Amino acid sequence: MKQGHSHSLVSIELFAALAILVVNDWFLKSLWPGMITGKLSDFVGLFAFALFWLALFPKKKHVVVWIIAGLFVVWKSSLSQGFIEGWNGIAPFKIGRVIDYWDLTALIVIPLSLKVTPRPIIVSRIAHWSVFCIAAFAFGATSYERNYDYTQTYDFDFGKDELIQRLNELTYEDTLAAPSYLPISRYIENENYAQENQEGDSTYYYITGYDIWQDTVFFENGDIDFIYENKIPLRDTVYVSRQGVLYLSVFVYDYMPESNTSYCHYVDTRVTIEGDDSKSSITLNKIFTSNCMGIFEDDAETVEQKNLLSAFEIELIERLK
Repeated sequence: MKQGHSHSLVSIELFAALAILVVNDWFLKSLWPGMITGKLSDFVGLFAFALFWLALFPKKKHVVVWIIAGLFVVWKSSLSQGFIEGWNGIAPFKIGRVIDYWDLTALIVIPLSLKVTPRPIIVSRIAHWSVFCIAAFAFGATSYERNYDYTQTYDFDFGKDELIQRLNELTYEDTLAAPSYLPISRYIENENYAQENQEGDSTYYYITGYDIWQDTVFFENGDIDFIYENKIPLRDTVYVSRQGVLYLSVFVYDYMPESNTSYCHYVDTRVTIEGDDSKSSITLNKIFTSNCMGIFEDDAETVEQKNLLSAFEIELIERLK
């Protein structure tokens, strides 16, 4: 590419989308965690991703959006688990994602990306190639993950039913975020829906039905290209598995003082619950950091595993006693 040449890859629209994605993932998610910043990452990230590839292949627009839509659906489902495990087995950094079919609502931005007419910026060759680096960083940071294994067991002098009741009380108080803040039950014989998670095992739910979501992609002349339809389960209860496995989200924001940037408020944990009518226990198996910013920098990186364990013990275990 020559000096002073313009290209739709270096456009105002793509720069703006990438800037919003980076700011949201690095700062806003930590300052205002929740559904809004979580969904913003999916919507803006998918929009920027579509603009990026549409700029590279402007004559294959409809093929590009079909491929992107298909890859996004696969990524947000259990079908991508094999790829994630294979990548994490050989790559220097780990990736991960949480399966939430509501994320598929972000597909609505794909037809919007077809309507955008990029306004190219005249830049140098260096600036042109820097877009590749910025885009790779922005897209990759959304899925960057580091996990920590633990074998720490905590015993309680009350039964398993009492333990689950206390977990539910913490969930209702917003201290503990069970998956989607759902009530927890050990009566797994009532489950009617299973969802594969990041460890290759399943989380079990009781669902009351499905919400049907549709998205229509049009040709440039206004004719319908295709209609995508997805059934999103309406979850009511999450169950402790037959092996005693349960995924919980624990508050950790106040436990990374070494971090110079904002740290995420919650991390996901995998625990095993055991017990009978008179005693019970929780074993911490793993903590998933997802893309929590601040955990990977300077002094925080050397003590993060210890700090996360302290957060788990103080925010969960001590509150259960």
